[in-house]
Amino acid sequence: MLRTITFIIISIILLSSFNKTRNTKPVITCTECETSWNYFSLTDTLKGSVLFHAKAPFTCGVLATASLTIVKTDNNDTIRVLWLCNKDVVFKKASTVKVYPEKKPNFGVLFPNKKSKYDCSIKNTCYGTIE
Repeated sequence: MLRTITFIIISIILLSSFNKTRNTKPVITCTECETSWNYFSLTDTLKGSVLFHAKAPFTCGVLATASLTIVKTDNNDTIRVLWLCNKDVVFKKASTVKVYPEKKPNFGVLFPNKKSKYDCSIKNTCYGTIE
C-alpha cells in the first residue's frame, strides 16, 4: 500500500513538471505597454511619414477595433495613431500621410496583435483618421 501511494505521488510530481517550458526570458506584449501610452488629442491636421502600420484585427461590430500606425511627423515627433474600425486601408512604410483629429472614445478598443519595435518606445498616442 505504501509503495502504491509513493508511486502515485512520484508520478504526479514527474507529470506536472514534464510540460513546463524552460524559457525564462519575459515576453513583452503590446498590452503590457499600453499602460505607459500617453494619450493626447490632436488639435490640427498634421503630415508625416509612416514608420509602421497594422490594420485592425477585425471589422467593428459588437467590439470596437482600431488600426495602429506609427507616424514620424514633419515636426520630427513620432506618434502612434489609432484609427477606429479601419480594417481595409493599409499604409506602406515611408508613405506620406495626413492625420486628421478624432476624439478618444469612452469605450474599450481592441488593437492589432502585430508586434513592432515601437510598441513600448513610442508613448504619445492619439486617435485620428489617416489619408
